[in-house]
Amino acid sequence: MNNRDYPVELFKIETTDGSEWMARFPDVKGCVGGGTTQVEALNEALENLDFHLKCLKDANLPIPEPSKIQTTYKGNIIVRMSSGLHEQVSYYAKKENISINQFIIEAISERIGKVKTENSISKLLNKLNYLLDNLFVKKNKNEILYSNIFETNNSDYHRSSIC
Repeated sequence: MNNRDYPVELFKIETTDGSEWMARFPDVKGCVGGGTTQVEALNEALENLDFHLKCLKDANLPIPEPSKIQTTYKGNIIVRMSSGLHEQVSYYAKKENISINQFIIEAISERIGKVKTENSISKLLNKLNYLLDNLFVKKNKNEILYSNIFETNNSDYHRSSIC
């Protein structure tokens, strides 16, 4: 998960010193930033978000998931690219006998699939590390004490092995 996935709200407030901008992350309570411009407020809020999420992670506390922004998508976007990249996209689209539009859609779909797979693997590894950290306790170099994750009368076992 990228810290930039969290939706942010920017708004202008009136203070005794005049107008200022505030940025806040609705999914991360109390995580805000401020400044005299929108950019300053957003930059400060992003710094605070990074710090806040790092503190939660370091303390093994739950990290809030970013919410989805509700919007309507029409399926039309305009993409600007360098003429060199445009030429390469055109070349490969012709080589595959598809339109430039279809080539770009397939490239984006492939990238999204890769990211989803990487995220799934990362979540699985985090869960596995959590289980290993919480089920196994090394007593010394060659002996491991581990809890039985299955329901039995004897929940702790000793096993000697080379680690």
